[in-house]
Amino acid sequence: MSSAWESLKRRLDVLPAEEPLGRVDFNSGLVIYVASIWAIAAAAALVTVRVPADPLTVVLGALAACLLSAYGVHSLTGAQIEFSVESMAHLGLTLAVGPAGALAASIGGSIGNSRRFHPGWFRSLYNTADYFLADLAAWFVFHAVLHSGNDWWLQLLAGLAAGAAQFLVNHLPLAGVIRLATRGQMGFWRNVARTIGTAPYFVGYGLSADGFVLLHRTAGAFGFMLMLIPLILLQGFLVFLARRVHTFELETKAYQEARVRLLQRAIDASNEERERVAAAIHDGIVQDLAGLTFSLGAYANIEADSLGPEDRARLLELVSEGAETARRATRDLRSLIIEIAPPKLRELGLRPALEDLLINLGTGITTKLDIEEGLILGESTNGLLYRVAQEAVRNSMKYSGADHLTVEVRGHGGDVVLRIVDDGRGFDPAEQAHRLEEGHVGLGLLQRTVADGGGSLRIESAPGRGTLVEIRAPIATSRNGPLPRRTARPRSHR
Repeated sequence: MSSAWESLKRRLDVLPAEEPLGRVDFNSGLVIYVASIWAIAAAAALVTVRVPADPLTVVLGALAACLLSAYGVHSLTGAQIEFSVESMAHLGLTLAVGPAGALAASIGGSIGNSRRFHPGWFRSLYNTADYFLADLAAWFVFHAVLHSGNDWWLQLLAGLAAGAAQFLVNHLPLAGVIRLATRGQMGFWRNVARTIGTAPYFVGYGLSADGFVLLHRTAGAFGFMLMLIPLILLQGFLVFLARRVHTFELETKAYQEARVRLLQRAIDASNEERERVAAAIHDGIVQDLAGLTFSLGAYANIEADSLGPEDRARLLELVSEGAETARRATRDLRSLIIEIAPPKLRELGLRPALEDLLINLGTGITTKLDIEEGLILGESTNGLLYRVAQEAVRNSMKYSGADHLTVEVRGHGGDVVLRIVDDGRGFDPAEQAHRLEEGHVGLGLLQRTVADGGGSLRIESAPGRGTLVEIRAPIATSRNGPLPRRTARPRSHR
């Protein structure tokens, strides 16, 4: 039973949750003021309220006031909505039925308001009293004007005066409550000035309430219901609009958060790549060139005639080593340039770029590139596949100790599948999970790159059985046409 009730409550909560109002800062002045308002309202109810001649209208009006208050829309995208459908229903029921209608509307409105905003018992008591006194004042003024006659212009004037009376009796006591609750931080007249812009709306409510009086006078509860239907439909539209706006705000917020995350990932990836390139230059090229400099520097100030046979042979050996070191440094620098910005990827496509990547792996490993003939890929997909292949090949060269490495690209339905397979030492899948938890740069970068490209990543490995890295990504059609038609062939760099 409780689960069914909770399910029903969730279905009824069609509006975004309102911010809690917070606790009331009680003080003696506030308590005395609210108690006085409530006592005046109670006394007025005892004096004026009688058993209604049309209880059905009273019940319908109270239910409508409760419903419209519970689903009131008071702001959209941070802007306050001054129009109040529930205030119009309050005034219509009061003018049509009298003080009994005012009491029913104030109680129903307070119940609906409590369900939506959870104001607490103190605020609810004040709201009920304030609603009742405002509606009762409107009723008194309305009938005081009509006491002079029933001409159409008097009916019109009575409605306008009733709306003005409801505004004054509703907002002036409220300004006093706010002043006491904030301990004078928000002055009385300042609060009145803030709400004065809603006065025309209340005057309009009074004019519309004439319609409730006329239809109820001619058709009873049915006529009153006819006036409620447009208000309920209007409130439904406001609720629908509020839901759409709230959904849009959530989507916008999620989009902005995703952009921030992507930007941060791009910054992190850039920093990681900078650190890797700097480490590669420092630990490889710089060390080689520094060693060559020291070795050759020892002979820089020696006269050629003073060199003996052994020194000449050693010098020739150093020159040979220096040439090899320079060639290796050139090759390493070229590999770094290709890794950072592969020149052939945009101009020629994926195959030449992958061929360059495998050629520059150096000696000691046999590579094979196999790409499906006629496969059409877009620039974004080419970039994704190349970056993933680059990172996977880099990890394989660094950790696996493989003798053979194969890169395959195949179309599969609407996706493209990239597989990088080596016969290296492999690793335990549990170790992979542990390395991911520790924030391992290579694996983490692979996962982020694939996820950002809308693809999926699968890694299979076992100790002594090599490693398979496979990604599946959507094919993006390229304006550059299909890949160059070349036959896949093994390439050895031993």
